[in-house]
Amino acid sequence: MGDGRVTCPQAAHAAARACVQPAFTPARVAAHLPTVLEEAERAVEALEVGSEVDVHAWLSRLAMRIIGRALFGEALDA
Repeated sequence: MGDGRVTCPQAAHAAARACVQPAFTPARVAAHLPTVLEEAERAVEALEVGSEVDVHAWLSRLAMRIIGRALFGEALDA
């Protein structure tokens, strides 16, 4: 992910955060809750009872689907 907003060094993080902070008001975050819920339910329903799950990979896929739908209106499965 390089030096994106999530992974950048602390010194660069403050300036980067200031740029994106307006997008994270309580109302804007709340507007995405239906998408988060739909994708979380979809991900849980796809699990098979008794199977082993790579939780990191599972959560990463879930996060990418949510981010894709929130930012681009389409899940990012690839």
